Amino acid sequence: MSKKSEKGIVGGLRRHMAIAKRTTLLYGGIFSLSLLFLSVFITWNLSGLQQNSMRRQLMDTVTNIRTHLEAGEEFNDDTLAQLLDNKYVEVSVYSFAENRTYSNFVGEIPPFIRQSGPLPPKEEICGEEDDDDDED
Repeated sequence: MSKKSEKGIVGGLRRHMAIAKRTTLLYGGIFSLSLLFLSVFITWNLSGLQQNSMRRQLMDTVTNIRTHLEAGEEFNDDTLAQLLDNKYVEVSVYSFAENRTYSNFVGEIPPFIRQSGPLPPKEEICGEEDDDDDED
């Protein structure tokens, strides 16, 4: 080896280090990188599985509530609690007809969800207009 190729940190380490130490550092580095990539891969996959599971539970909850409402059965807070498969899912259903919110909360209602007053009419929120008013 020429002196030019031995300059710098890597060249200096090669010159003063035994082959056993170099081999140990090489295998240690490869092992560390392998563990890092494996950890990132497992974390990413577990996160995706957990998100899919939560999404599936929420869709099942929405389907249960929608089926109950479409059947025209009575709806109240107790009914909402019975419709939930997962009791730790917090759900609020707003009825435009009754201007009322039905809620199922695990703990205390968070302050940002509390409503200070009644909501505006459905037409203002959804932008729908009543065709019945035009006939009068």
